Amino acid sequence: MALKRRSLTADIKALAWPLVFLALTIAATVAFYLGTQTYWDSILREESGVYGELNFVSSQVSAIEDAERTFIENIDRFNIMVANGVLNTEDRVALLAEIGRIRNNYKLFPLNVSVSEQESRMLEFPLSEDVPEENMSLRVSRVEVGLPLLHEEDLTRLLSDLLSPQRMLLANRCEINRLSITEDEALAVVPHQRASCEFHWYTLQRESIVQEDYYSE
Repeated sequence: MALKRRSLTADIKALAWPLVFLALTIAATVAFYLGTQTYWDSILREESGVYGELNFVSSQVSAIEDAERTFIENIDRFNIMVANGVLNTEDRVALLAEIGRIRNNYKLFPLNVSVSEQESRMLEFPLSEDVPEENMSLRVSRVEVGLPLLHEEDLTRLLSDLLSPQRMLLANRCEINRLSITEDEALAVVPHQRASCEFHWYTLQRESIVQEDYYSE
């Protein structure tokens, strides 16, 4: 039996559809791989963005919790400062009235009181602090009190009442000098000494701030 050899053209025609199917399969596989890789990269980018937003939200929540904790820790102190007038403008009339009340209570000799011009200094915020909506200024006045003394207890009574926590008044110095008196005056109700005290009177004041001015600094 003789075998008839097929021609090259017939072989090519017979393999045409399998080759086309193979090419289409390879093309579809490559396209599917590239599409899958692109989709996976997109998922990774979205996941990275989600984690970034989550970290940002977590940091904001932590900042809010820290601020709330600080607020809770200092609210009582803040309320005391407000009640004592530390966050208000200084009331010189009230101070003089308080000194007069102390003098009358303890029957002290007449006092000399002087209050200097108030100085002001803006407080600096920490670098980690966001741009504040208002500034806070620290203001200070120098208060000088001259007091004739019958004895040292007059001074201790004055200081005890004057430095009570009703205002941010701090003693800077106090001096006591003995007065020259005669032997007859030594047994009389006359000043034997004179005290001179200096105090620093501090108050805090809210100051409005313009955002452009803050950035320009």
